[in-house]
Amino acid sequence: MQLKPKRISFATSFYWAFLLTLLLFSQLQGQDAKKDKILQWLKENYPDQVAASLSRFGLFNYINDEWKPFKQSASGISNSSNSPPENASKEAANTNKSPHHAILLVHGLDEIGTIWDTLAPKLAGRQEQVLRFEYPNDQSPGDSAELLLACLESAKQAGIQKIFIITHSMGGLVSRDAITSQEFLKAPGHFPAITRLVTVAPPNQGSEFARLRIISETREQLVRLFKRKAELPDALVDGTGQAGPDLIPGSPYLTELNSRKLPSHIPITIIAARMEEKGGIRINKLMQKTKKSYPKLSKHLASVHEC
Repeated sequence: MQLKPKRISFATSFYWAFLLTLLLFSQLQGQDAKKDKILQWLKENYPDQVAASLSRFGLFNYINDEWKPFKQSASGISNSSNSPPENASKEAANTNKSPHHAILLVHGLDEIGTIWDTLAPKLAGRQEQVLRFEYPNDQSPGDSAELLLACLESAKQAGIQKIFIITHSMGGLVSRDAITSQEFLKAPGHFPAITRLVTVAPPNQGSEFARLRIISETREQLVRLFKRKAELPDALVDGTGQAGPDLIPGSPYLTELNSRKLPSHIPITIIAARMEEKGGIRINKLMQKTKKSYPKLSKHLASVHEC
């Protein structure tokens, strides 16, 4: 599906320039709490815009070449209640071969879901029911795991009995956190059975690049602005940056998560690769040069000793 660039008004452009400047300042100075105060002010003065931003989180179903909010139907098949009658025949042609089974896609840090724009239609073309989990990916992966569990429980209530999960990057941590949590293990009947978890490039031991999350955060907000329908509070409802510290190697979050025993009844596949040594050396030199030119940023940067 080809996405057309969105025309941006001067007022909107000014807002986003101001917001990105604020994000840069808050994240480099370790003052992420300011985002919470601003978000609270927006909730009080612009409740409709904040509600619209929050509505983009949760489960979405890929139907008729677009993502629609996941909703329950009498037959247990997720669908959109807003589908016009003239599309009924097309939806009938795309009937899932197994309405009680779904493939769930979980994206990573500072990604708005566009990473699945190629895979989703291919899976749907095989008559698979394709779901996408959208979450505030700048918050702690632990909080996102709790939201994922709530969405899985909703899917079970909608009639989905089995789910095959495919994740990218931090999405692998979020999913592993969910299926190794006490809530999931103590009440398996509340959730669909996980037939397999496939994690693509999961940072199981963390990543030093998490220290540079302002770069990926800026990219995400710009992509959201120009390729998707953006609401003004989007960057603030996405979390206050805790995902960055949690992804640093040796963080308390990763230490606790990696101490958990993996469920023996869920097959887990990891797809990973190694960065070429030359690439790692170039990145290391770039970071060293940046630290020398901007000494105030030194504590926010880390050398890449091993890739």
